[in-house]
Formats: sequence, C-alpha cells, structure tokens
Amino acid sequence: MEFFSKINVIDVLNYLPDPILIIDTLGDIKFCNESFSKLLGYSTDELYNKNIINYLADDSVFQECMLELRNHQSCSDQSTIFIAKDKRHITTTKNVKLIEIDNEECIFVNIRDVSNIEKINYELSTTKRELEERSKQLVNLLDDHKKQIVEKQLQLDEIVNIIDEIIWYIDDKTMEVKYVSNAIEHIFGERKEEFLNGSSLWMNMIHEDDRQSVMDFFYEIKPSQSDTIEFRIKRKDGTIRWLSNTITHHQSLNFFIGVTHDITQKKKDQKEIEFMAYHDVLTALPNRSYLKNEINTLLKKSSIIKQNFAVLFLDLDNFKYINDSMGHDIGDELLVKVSQKLKETVGKKGVCTRFGGDEFVILMQMQNKRDIDIKAQEIIDSLNSPFKVEDHEFFISSSIGISIYPDDAQTATELIKSADTAMYEAKLAGKNRYSFFNPDMNTNIKEFLEIETFIKDAIANNYFELYFQPLISSSSSSLNGFEALLRLKHPLHGFISPERFIPVAESTGDILKISEFVMEHACKFASRINTLSSHDIFVSVNISSRQLKEKSFAKTFLKCATDHKVDPSLLKVEMTESVVMDNISVAVKELDILRSAGVQVALDDFGTGYSSFEYLAQLPINTIKVDKSFIISLFDKESNKHIVNAITSLAHALNMDVTAEGVETDEHVQYLKENNVDILQGFYYSKALPVDEIITNIHEYKKLFNL
Repeated sequence: MEFFSKINVIDVLNYLPDPILIIDTLGDIKFCNESFSKLLGYSTDELYNKNIINYLADDSVFQECMLELRNHQSCSDQSTIFIAKDKRHITTTKNVKLIEIDNEECIFVNIRDVSNIEKINYELSTTKRELEERSKQLVNLLDDHKKQIVEKQLQLDEIVNIIDEIIWYIDDKTMEVKYVSNAIEHIFGERKEEFLNGSSLWMNMIHEDDRQSVMDFFYEIKPSQSDTIEFRIKRKDGTIRWLSNTITHHQSLNFFIGVTHDITQKKKDQKEIEFMAYHDVLTALPNRSYLKNEINTLLKKSSIIKQNFAVLFLDLDNFKYINDSMGHDIGDELLVKVSQKLKETVGKKGVCTRFGGDEFVILMQMQNKRDIDIKAQEIIDSLNSPFKVEDHEFFISSSIGISIYPDDAQTATELIKSADTAMYEAKLAGKNRYSFFNPDMNTNIKEFLEIETFIKDAIANNYFELYFQPLISSSSSSLNGFEALLRLKHPLHGFISPERFIPVAESTGDILKISEFVMEHACKFASRINTLSSHDIFVSVNISSRQLKEKSFAKTFLKCATDHKVDPSLLKVEMTESVVMDNISVAVKELDILRSAGVQVALDDFGTGYSSFEYLAQLPINTIKVDKSFIISLFDKESNKHIVNAITSLAHALNMDVTAEGVETDEHVQYLKENNVDILQGFYYSKALPVDEIITNIHEYKKLFNL
C-alpha cells in the first residue's frame, strides 16, 4: 500500500494475534493487519481506504473517540460493536492512540475480540494451573532442594498475586480452600485469610439463587475434566458481582484448581448492548428490529390460534418545521414527550415502537375492526393536546395508516409497507386523521410518485410557467390587476392541473422551490406591465402554507420586489384560510411585515373554512375573495346570494374590499356590481393568459379582456 511504502513494520503487525487498524482522522482505513480482516471476514484489499463507520453498528463511536483523542491523545477499553461481512455483530474493546506517520496525523487502534475472552481465560488458567502444579510438585522434591523450592514458590506467589484474577485450590473432598491469591480481597471484599483453614465463607457468599447450581457443578465435574461456570456473589455491603470461573479437577493432586475473574462490567455492558440493539436511544421505545421480531412472533402465533392483529403506522404532521425553526434539541425533547404520550395512550393493549425520525409504529392485537377505529382516534386526539418544551408550546397532529393481518398482508415487511401506504393516503386527505389500507391506495401512491417525478422534471428543466388572469374593477370596468397562476406543461404529458401537482409539491417540500420561481417571475411581470401601463396595475401571488412557515418569508418577498424595482404597493399576496390557520401566530407576524411595507393581503376562497369570522378581525387583510363555488351557482340557490351579500357587507365594515372569483356571465356581472362587490375575476373577462400575449396586446387590453 502506497501509504505505508516507508514503514517496515507491516509484517510484524500482521504476525500479531490482536486485530490492528491504522486510520486517518476522517476514518478511512489506511492499514489493517490480517487479524482484523479475518475478524470481519473481508480481505485487506476490500477494507483499504474504506471508512471505518461502514463497519460500526453505532457510527457515533467514531465521533466520541475522536473527541477523546483530541482531549487526551488516547482512549481505551471502550466497548465497540463491529459488523462483519456476514452481518454478525462482534463485540470488542479497543485501545486508541494518535500517532504520526510521514508528518500525517493518524489513529492507531488495537482491538480485542471480547467474544473470545473465554478461550483466552481458559488458556490463561491452563498456564496458571501448570505453574501451580509445578509448585506443588516442587514441594515434594528432596529435602536438599527445599530451599530452592521455597524460593521458586515465593517467586510464583509474587507472580500469581499481581494478577487480577483469583487463583485458588479447593480440596475435592472437604471443599475447603487450601490456597487463594490476593485478588480475592478486591473481588469478594474480605481478607483472604477468612477463606482459609476450613472456612465456608466463599460458599456462603454465593448468591442464594446460584448456590445449588454451583454445588451441582462441582459434583458433576469428573477427574481430569475442565469446565466454566458463571455465578453471582453477594458482598457484605449488599452489592452483587458476577464471576466467571474456569475450574479443573486435578486427578493426581485431588484438588479443584480454579481461576476466577470479575465479569460484572461485562454483564452490564452486554445488557446495555442487548437493550440498545432493540430499543431507540432517544425515546427508549422498542425500535424497528424489535418491531419486526414482534410481528414475526405474532405471525407464528396467529397461524396456530387464528388471531388478527393490526399495524398502525403514525407520522407526525409537519414536524420538520419544528426542527428547522426551533432546532434539533427542542425537536428531540418534543419527540420524547410525544413517545411518552403514545406509550401511555396505547397502554397494555399494544406495543409502541419508534420506526425512525418522527415515525412510530404501533402493534395491536384486535377482536374487531371497531377496536382499532376507537384506538386510532384516541391516539390522534391525545396528540392534539399542547406539548410544552422549555418556554414553547407546540400543537402536534398526526396521520395514521392501518393494515390488518391477514386481510392486507402476510409478512412483517408487507404489513408495515401497507400501513405506510395508508398513512400517506391519510396525509393526502388532509392530515390529522387515520386511514385503513386498501389495494386502491397503491394506485394513488403510484400517481403521487408519478406527479412528484413530473414536478422534479419541471424544476430541473424550467417547465413551469406563470399565466396571469385579469382583475377588473366593477365600478369603472377598468383593469385593476392580475393574479399569477402557475402552469406546468410537461413535454410528454402536456398540461398538468395545479389541483394535481400543488398538493404533491406541498407534501414533498418541492413547493418551496416552486414558490421561489413564482415570486421571481411575478415581480418581473409586475415591473414590465407597470412600465408599459398608463396607470398602476397590481400583481397578486398565491402563498403556500410551507412558504409562509419559512423563516424570513416576508423579508425574502420584499427583497425580490426590490431586486426587480417593484413598488411593494403593486404586489398582493393571496392565501387560503387553511394556510393562515395552520400557524396563525407566524402568519400574523409575517403578514404584518408585508403590510407595513405596503404589500396588500388577500384571504382566498373565503366562506369555505370553519374559522373565518373568528380570526378575520385579527388578520392584516386588505381583500376578501369570495370562493368561486358561490358565484358559479349564484342563481341556483337564494342562500348563495345572501352569503355573497353578507361577506361583502362584513368586508366593507372592516374596511376591506371584495373580489369575486368565477364570474362567467352577464348576470353574474350585473348582480355583483349592483351589490357593491369591488373586483371581478373570471372567464367572462378572460382566462389566464401567458405573459407574451398580455405584453403584446397591453395597449388593446380593453378588447383583450372584454371590457
């Protein structure tokens, strides 16, 4: 390898039994010895220059290690889980140091495979037994060698007593401890003399739940056999410790010779690793792996007892805005509170898991579909209550998709996928609701994805275009302004209706890029049309919910006007009631900024929402636009006339003007003029036209717009 062309220690490192790694500070592997490649099951060529994060079960380990290296130059004994080529998880510990090679800072990693620790302990215990056996044999040598034997025994004791593991002999008949090393004092918490001379202290300290199994172990181990047993001891201070004991029944010496080491931390680490493998770190809820195992268990049970169960796939609506505006720390704390509320609401009737991000999956056994109806609505209602994080109050809604076994799918993967599909259907239907899966949804999702592709094509290739529909003064029959209307003309599929692509763009977030296009070209048109016109003409732009929630929306809008030298008073923003109600506090703040700069504000599709009159006086609005559904059917029902008249009277009382959409006939025009509607818009005057057609005929606009 070129990186090691000047290093002559590669062969040495390859001889070492411990896995060795050298990586750069970005985590790219620059060298690994054969022990490491064998540990993961890759060749060294496959590993070279790959990033170590690819082989870590938890990629945060690398960042944490780098932080400690920067502070202390080294870190050690950190438990790390590697992912082998065959997908096995291998638990290791490691010692890591910063080194320098050819003036380049690198990281030297010495890894120890903890999974093989028992084998290592066995080899160590065998070595220790040989030493002990040798020392015993020396005692029986001739008297003239006694001094030499004693000296060797003292040397051996000195070696044995500096080892962390306990070395001991037990009489195989009386079970009395005949020899024990100093390590017993640290592990058992008692002086080693207390265990000698016929004492049964060591047996009494074994945890009462493990004592019988230990006795059975000694009874069953035959002469010349070796085996390992794990058990707990209970110290006088009440603490519990786990011990691993490798024991040999020595036939000629009539002793049980043992090596004992403390594995309490290892047990704790294993428990934490097992928990982390099946639980989410942030919320402590079961994770995706746990979910799939649980579904597979239910599938096996259901195949025997024929019991149905449901998978509820829940996604928080618009949660991305909270992360973007408030930061991930607050977002994470909110997720914790949401997970607690979900767990509390689901209770013992189901299992609530975090699937990832702001997605949760709930697994419920069921007697009938009505049970799931009730529980799904209960979950949605529980999340509608405000959540308080620090000094902020958040209102959360959620969309839930539901699949049922065996009606909708027969495998864990398909059940989750079907529930996910139903969840998207709930979002498309307006969010804050639940939907049961049905096969037709696949068609809807397919169309959704198809439209999403068209949108991305249009953004990349400039297929979007703005058309403009005239707004006519009812009192003077003169041109007052234009509403900018977005069109998507795909080269292969022709015009695609805004009713089809706008909801998809809102859902995917592409609406933000589209909105930039709309603002830019609407301001450009306003500049051109007012340069050519003899009187002021305003241009109205529709604003989306996603756009209004963006930070500094008003500032961005005004900058666009400045860039194109358009007076803000010649611009109007339109938004529906639902857009405003989605986050009224943010809407009022941004709209106040626009109004202060002179931009006009219109409330579109008025009369179709449920909260219009309650909030109308609070909003900085210039114009109310009566929804076209009332105008088109103006003469079908007498009530439609009353609604239009009431809206007009209310708007004028609040110093607002009124625009009527959907004006198509002479009768419409005559009635609306007589009832003081200020501005008229509809096919009676003109459909929306492309920019060039308007600019070309601007001096004959009376003829162009049927005035």
